Amino acid sequence: YGPQKQVYYLIAAWCFLSMIAMFALTQTPLGRMANAVRDNPERARFVGYDPTRVRYIMLCLASFFAGVAGGLGTINYEIVTADTVGVVASGNVLIMAFVGGIGHFFGPILGAVLVSFLQSALSSYTQAWLLYFGLFFVVMILFAPGGIASLVTVHGPVLKARLLHRLVPSYLLSALLLLVALSGFIGIVEMIYFAESGDELGKSLRLFGIEISPRSWAPWLAAVMMLIIGVALFTASLRFVQRAWQNVNATLHEGSA
Repeated sequence: YGPQKQVYYLIAAWCFLSMIAMFALTQTPLGRMANAVRDNPERARFVGYDPTRVRYIMLCLASFFAGVAGGLGTINYEIVTADTVGVVASGNVLIMAFVGGIGHFFGPILGAVLVSFLQSALSSYTQAWLLYFGLFFVVMILFAPGGIASLVTVHGPVLKARLLHRLVPSYLLSALLLLVALSGFIGIVEMIYFAESGDELGKSLRLFGIEISPRSWAPWLAAVMMLIIGVALFTASLRFVQRAWQNVNATLHEGSA
């Protein structure tokens, strides 16, 4: 099509315009009625709206934006194959939306940025990136079904009341212990992949900047201990997070009373 710089600015401009158009659509009566039909079609029909017609209009609008995305993708990659519209590509879009949070407008945007970054970054460093990516998605669905956007918006009242500093110490402690557990888990997974590869990757594994030998028992023991201790301490640290949130909520209720 042309120089990559021109392609980038063209795609960025269309994405920005499409984002503005979609946000404007959510503020219209049609956008609000679409949410109502999604949540309770029977009640929407009771107040005089036809859910089938609303869904048809929204499907047409969604197809328009999907067509814009497809055209921009064709310009970027300069090729269209069956995989472009396959199950994997469609599932990838759904994962981005759910990870970011489908209940908020900016949720899918955050999900697309994060998932794209993880896919490109993890695939460059490890063969087990699909495993990590899948586990990340499962954890998000189980413990944060509202997506990243819900985790951000829940801190809105705390930020307005300037009480975030009360949560930071417990967050940092939990994050540190979670990092220990993740380091142990990643070490075990990487050593398993290294052992299955035979001699293709050499005799030593470089993990977290440290040269280790998976053929000895010491790295395995260290990884298992880090995983067990990290999980146990992280679980215990969640009590401090819960206690900090209770104190913050009590302060918020006192301020609103």
